[in-house]
Amino acid sequence: MLTISAAEVDRALTFSGLVETLRTAFREGAVQPVRHHHAIERPDGAASTLLLMPAWTDFDAAGTSAGGHIGVKIVTVSPDNNAIGKPAVMGLYLLLDGVTGEPQALIDGQRLTQWRTACASALAASYLAREDASRLLVIGAGAGIDIDAGAGNGIVVALAHLRREAADQVDMGARLQQRALDQRRGRDRRRRDDVGLAKLGFEVACHACCKA
Repeated sequence: MLTISAAEVDRALTFSGLVETLRTAFREGAVQPVRHHHAIERPDGAASTLLLMPAWTDFDAAGTSAGGHIGVKIVTVSPDNNAIGKPAVMGLYLLLDGVTGEPQALIDGQRLTQWRTACASALAASYLAREDASRLLVIGAGAGIDIDAGAGNGIVVALAHLRREAADQVDMGARLQQRALDQRRGRDRRRRDDVGLAKLGFEVACHACCKA
């Protein structure tokens, strides 16, 4: 089983790559039960909260279990941590094999969440931002603000790239439509020629019959 630290998460992910991975994941969907909330009462401080967030590949929709995964994010929220200089939110992500349930990776949940949150926002911006947008304002002071800013910068660049791709696709679509139109006109022209020849042949045959 792999153990993936926050630094390794940073090295493994890119903003544009994760945005597109999320785009695909949201389209394909997954099984996501309602997350569990458990209050952990303490006699000597504020209560903590334990959150369990499971999800797994939609095996029925995929038609197979092969290549799928099961995962659960485990998070604790302990407000008193701030008094001792520790983050209130702690977490990790457990990734399991979709067929056997075998643990495959234990990933730093805080950093993974920061990347996912930032890139999900950037993904939304790719649909909602104006076509002439060139700047993205990020407001906040949370642990993921540096990731948010990086993803925002990445999506502004990506927006321009996507628009170029969209323009290329529109141009390609127009060329394909024109090609289809030309082919249809060619078929219509050949059909008219065939009809004309058939008509001429019929007229010649009739004339020959009359002469006979």
